[in-house]
Amino acid sequence: MLLHTAWALQASMHLRTADERPSTSLPATSHVQSIAVGQSIPALGLQHDKWSDVNAVLFFRRDCVYCKASLHFYRDLATLKDVSSGRFRLIVVGPDSVSDVSEMLQANRIQPDSIQSLPLTVAGVSGTPTLALLDVNGVIRRLWTGQLQQSEERQALDWIQKFLKVTH
Repeated sequence: MLLHTAWALQASMHLRTADERPSTSLPATSHVQSIAVGQSIPALGLQHDKWSDVNAVLFFRRDCVYCKASLHFYRDLATLKDVSSGRFRLIVVGPDSVSDVSEMLQANRIQPDSIQSLPLTVAGVSGTPTLALLDVNGVIRRLWTGQLQQSEERQALDWIQKFLKVTH
């Protein structure tokens, strides 16, 4: 019941989702199934027991200008991860090598829980940055594509914090 109530919080906050924004970096491909709210992301290959209460999956490219412009927001996500007692995970996924992404993130004081090198089209993502918030079952509950405005970043962080309070 708590999970249902917590995810219902999303209805009270208006955030721009992937469907409301144009893709910001990569063209959509017709042969790839796109990720969507209510679905999982099988390409990540994570087992059910690896999910936390809230999981932020950030699809990221090192050469994406919008990703670079959002590094401060990703640092805020990483900080939230640090104070959540393991109930929030930050996973970074993209086509670049793990070592290259790790180096860039570390240089910007961002420490995700994991980094995966995976072609974006395999994951069903058509643009970067894309941020998906997944529940404990690995189901997408919120999804945004493109650089978020400052107010949207704050709303996303507030939503995560409210969800973590409800399920505590």
